[in-house]
Amino acid sequence: MPPRDDYPIYFDGYTYEPPHDESRLRTQLWRVFVAMTDEREHTLAELAEATGGSEAGVSARLRDLRKERFGNWVIERRRVAGGLFSYRLRRRPVQQGALL
Repeated sequence: MPPRDDYPIYFDGYTYEPPHDESRLRTQLWRVFVAMTDEREHTLAELAEATGGSEAGVSARLRDLRKERFGNWVIERRRVAGGLFSYRLRRRPVQQGALL
Protein backbone atom coordinates (compact mmCIF):
# COMPACT_ATOMS: atom_id res chain seq x y z
CA MET A 1 0.00 0.00 0.00
CA PRO A 2 1.59 3.34 -1.03
CA PRO A 3 1.69 6.38 1.23
CA ARG A 4 -1.52 8.36 1.29
CA ASP A 5 -1.45 12.08 0.64
CA ASP A 6 -4.23 12.72 3.16
CA TYR A 7 -2.21 11.46 6.18
CA PRO A 8 -1.69 14.33 8.61
CA ILE A 9 2.07 13.73 8.52
CA TYR A 10 4.20 16.80 8.24
CA PHE A 11 7.89 17.35 7.77
CA ASP A 12 9.75 20.43 8.89
CA GLY A 13 13.21 21.87 9.11
CA TYR A 14 15.14 24.89 7.96
CA THR A 15 15.74 23.59 4.43
CA TYR A 16 12.39 21.85 3.97
CA GLU A 17 10.39 23.14 0.99
CA PRO A 18 6.99 21.36 0.72
CA PRO A 19 6.52 21.73 -3.05
CA HIS A 20 9.92 20.14 -3.68
CA ASP A 21 10.27 17.75 -0.73
CA GLU A 22 6.84 16.57 0.51
CA SER A 23 6.15 13.76 -1.96
CA ARG A 24 9.75 12.51 -1.95
CA LEU A 25 9.95 12.38 1.84
CA ARG A 26 6.55 10.69 2.23
CA THR A 27 7.53 8.05 -0.31
CA GLN A 28 10.92 7.49 1.28
CA LEU A 29 9.37 7.25 4.76
CA TRP A 30 6.92 4.64 3.49
CA ARG A 31 9.65 2.61 1.76
CA VAL A 32 11.85 2.61 4.86
CA PHE A 33 8.90 1.65 7.06
CA VAL A 34 7.92 -1.24 4.77
CA ALA A 35 11.52 -2.48 4.61
CA MET A 36 11.73 -2.44 8.41
CA THR A 37 8.48 -4.35 9.02
CA ASP A 38 10.28 -7.67 8.57
CA GLU A 39 11.65 -7.07 12.10
CA ARG A 40 15.17 -8.06 10.98
CA GLU A 41 18.32 -6.03 11.49
CA HIS A 42 19.38 -3.80 8.61
CA THR A 43 22.37 -1.53 8.10
CA LEU A 44 21.88 1.91 6.56
CA ALA A 45 23.55 0.64 3.38
CA GLU A 46 21.10 -2.27 3.14
CA LEU A 47 18.12 0.02 3.69
CA ALA A 48 19.44 2.55 1.17
CA GLU A 49 19.77 -0.20 -1.44
CA ALA A 50 16.33 -1.64 -0.66
CA THR A 51 14.57 1.73 -0.79
CA GLY A 52 16.51 3.54 -3.49
CA GLY A 53 17.52 6.29 -1.04
CA SER A 54 20.80 7.48 0.39
CA GLU A 55 22.19 6.34 3.73
CA ALA A 56 21.72 9.89 5.07
CA GLY A 57 18.10 9.96 3.89
CA VAL A 58 17.35 6.53 5.34
CA SER A 59 18.92 7.56 8.66
CA ALA A 60 16.71 10.66 8.73
CA ARG A 61 13.59 8.57 8.05
CA LEU A 62 14.51 6.19 10.91
CA ARG A 63 14.70 9.25 13.17
CA ASP A 64 11.31 10.36 11.83
CA LEU A 65 9.75 6.98 12.64
CA ARG A 66 10.85 7.44 16.27
CA LYS A 67 8.95 10.74 16.51
CA GLU A 68 5.45 10.79 17.96
CA ARG A 69 3.91 12.36 14.87
CA PHE A 70 5.26 9.50 12.73
CA GLY A 71 4.13 6.71 15.03
CA ASN A 72 6.61 6.73 17.92
CA TRP A 73 8.11 3.46 16.69
CA VAL A 74 10.85 1.71 18.63
CA ILE A 75 13.89 1.41 16.38
CA GLU A 76 16.64 -0.58 18.07
CA ARG A 77 20.25 0.16 17.21
CA ARG A 78 23.10 -2.33 17.60
CA ARG A 79 26.79 -1.78 16.95
CA VAL A 80 27.96 -4.36 14.43
CA ALA A 81 31.62 -3.32 14.19
CA GLY A 82 33.51 -0.05 14.58
CA GLY A 83 31.13 2.64 13.36
CA LEU A 84 28.73 0.25 11.63
CA PHE A 85 25.29 -0.12 13.20
CA SER A 86 22.23 -2.19 12.41
CA TYR A 87 18.65 -1.12 13.03
CA ARG A 88 15.52 -3.12 13.79
CA LEU A 89 11.90 -2.01 14.13
CA ARG A 90 10.03 -3.49 17.08
CA ARG A 91 6.40 -4.34 16.45
CA ARG A 92 3.82 -3.03 18.83
CA PRO A 93 0.07 -3.37 19.11
CA VAL A 94 -1.88 -1.26 16.62
CA GLN A 95 -2.85 2.04 18.23
CA GLN A 96 -6.05 3.93 17.58
CA GLY A 97 -5.34 6.71 15.12
CA ALA A 98 -1.82 5.51 14.28
CA LEU A 99 -0.65 6.79 10.91
CA LEU A 100 1.90 4.05 10.18
